[in-house]
Amino acid sequence: ILTVTTADASPSALYGYAIQQPIEGFNIADLGWGAAGAYTVTLSFWVRSSVTGTYCATLGNDTGVNQYCATYTINSANTWEQKTITISGATSGTFNTNNTTGISVTFGLGGGSSRTATSNNAWISPSSGYTITQASGGTNFMATNGATFYITGVQLEVGTTATPFERRLYNQELANCQRYYYKLIGDSAGDFFATGYNQGSATAYYCMPYPVTMRTSPSALEQTGTASDYTIASAVGNVTCNAVPVFDGSTVNSLRFSFYVASGLTAGQGSGARSNAVTSYLAVSAEL
Repeated sequence: ILTVTTADASPSALYGYAIQQPIEGFNIADLGWGAAGAYTVTLSFWVRSSVTGTYCATLGNDTGVNQYCATYTINSANTWEQKTITISGATSGTFNTNNTTGISVTFGLGGGSSRTATSNNAWISPSSGYTITQASGGTNFMATNGATFYITGVQLEVGTTATPFERRLYNQELANCQRYYYKLIGDSAGDFFATGYNQGSATAYYCMPYPVTMRTSPSALEQTGTASDYTIASAVGNVTCNAVPVFDGSTVNSLRFSFYVASGLTAGQGSGARSNAVTSYLAVSAEL
């Protein structure tokens, strides 16, 4: 759900309001976009809004050079409506087919002149390169304070017909999500994050494998920001950290990180990185 808390009846040129989902290039490679014979796709979803009118769902490449502003109409306020939009494949432009953004699906809610389509329901090349969030002659949802917008059951598929929404098994959906974000939570104080060894009297190194191969190598470690939420378990017992965990490096398959204490560790001995609070966690992101 999205609720307008500060209305913007006349967005400045570069302002755009939208809900956006980037799609990895590997997942759109079979569309053949950017060449003759590009496949047609169908976008289907359920939507509900307190503001009726014409809205746009925009498909575009990662540079914003090739975009298609597909319009749809919300006919009745505060009523769930299913929408189905068929979009011809792009026969020109560059659409990544690797682990970067292939296309983005954007549900526009309003925007300024640089975010407004020059033509609806056609492939265009905006000179600005900004993502289109407003259909030409369309509704500015953001103009109404307190307005609400709901969307669910979004599906993009090859062909001209919308099939029933695909409901995947929980474990499959979890693995798909973990390709982009992985969070290991200390469900209770004393849970182990990983095992490793003491590099010195105050530092321990650890390696943690990911449950699935991530989209790309994460470049940072997320943690609580509180050093005492973490401890090192070694031959001398549990020693509370005096600094937050530190990112040391990663691949698409594993993470390397360090824990720090004031003193008391023996270099070369094995040890464990542990939680010291139910709120402690370690997380990495490979999101688009």
